[in-house]
Amino acid sequence: MCLTAGKFTRRRRSSSMHLRLHPTEGASPLHSAVGVTSPHSCRRVRVEGAARGTGITTFGFFFLFQTGFKLFCPVTMELSEEQLKVSETELRRYLPRSLPVYGFLMHRNRVRSDPLAVFVDRWPDFNVLICRPTCREKGDLFKDIHIFANDKTSLEETIRKSSVIDWTRFLCLGFDHRHIGLFKAVASEKEAPGRELAVCQVKILEDVSKLPDIDSSGMSLSSLDESHVSLVNQTWKFSNSDEALVMIRNIITNFPSCCHRGKGYAKVLICSMARRLHAEGYPVYTFIEEENTLSHRLFTKLGFTEAPSFKTAWMGFNEL
Repeated sequence: MCLTAGKFTRRRRSSSMHLRLHPTEGASPLHSAVGVTSPHSCRRVRVEGAARGTGITTFGFFFLFQTGFKLFCPVTMELSEEQLKVSETELRRYLPRSLPVYGFLMHRNRVRSDPLAVFVDRWPDFNVLICRPTCREKGDLFKDIHIFANDKTSLEETIRKSSVIDWTRFLCLGFDHRHIGLFKAVASEKEAPGRELAVCQVKILEDVSKLPDIDSSGMSLSSLDESHVSLVNQTWKFSNSDEALVMIRNIITNFPSCCHRGKGYAKVLICSMARRLHAEGYPVYTFIEEENTLSHRLFTKLGFTEAPSFKTAWMGFNEL
């Protein structure tokens, strides 16, 4: 029996089947050992392994018969440090649809901020990429899981059968708005009640030189710090609980920031942040809710253009 990366050899002990994966010539150096007890006619085996020296973790189920086997569910891999850099380059091909996960990876590859695990359905030609924050305390559940997919069938298989997404806990998922129906259907199967949080247009600043000259005399701009966490939590539309404090603190601590509320300071802050981000090599873009006409008008005047083929959606599932 053969499986791309290697071949299986097996030996019997009473009613148990013991499998060991041996790499074939030219294949990735995977290694795995699994023992299961099952009827001799058809065996369902969970295979877990790791790629030696790469940090990849694989998960999958197989049906094994006397004459062969059949893949039951998609293999999900966690990317290593080097693969994170490669995937960042690959995601550029899919801009602007890949912007949410591309932004996550670009920052992750340059700044050691909040722990983040990145999974793909296969490597190197992945169709699905999931950015999942590490959960160490209850407040971490509030952090978004961002998902990119260039193939709907692969996306459906991954979110339905992979263990990367735990449908039993609170989830805040960000993804291409065209997949809202799919996520609702899978959540219904998993008995995970959900609701739409926002659908946003994406506006991109392609040319920083188009930003207008803004008179900021008499104004002093500075970044937020941890003393501002509670204030942001009180005024941010999507924050309605103390659990949001963990995410807000992470953003303020690890990302460039400045803040305004009214007073006509928006133009100054947007132009200042856009120039700063561009100088540091980051793409400059924003997500604006569809019904927020005031912000749409403002960013358009400042030179941001809409990505007509892409909107991003956020949905929440289960109770926090």
